[in-house]
Amino acid sequence: REVCRIIDNEIRGELEGTNFDVGLGDKKISLTVSSGVTQLRPEDLEHDVKKAYENLTTRADGLLYMAKESGRNRVESD
Repeated sequence: REVCRIIDNEIRGELEGTNFDVGLGDKKISLTVSSGVTQLRPEDLEHDVKKAYENLTTRADGLLYMAKESGRNRVESD
């Protein structure tokens, strides 16, 4: 999980410092990235694959919203 958080922060930092040409003359846009990082837990594996996937994505989604509510352009993990 920590490796994923590090990589995610590197991607976020790279995108944050880049202005993207959108094909409208001199107009460029900048991006921010908010994300949530989690991993499968032993209790997830007590369920079938579908339920394990639901648990994983629900946690990641909650962490994503936590990142957005905490000021955006961040990575949150559990």
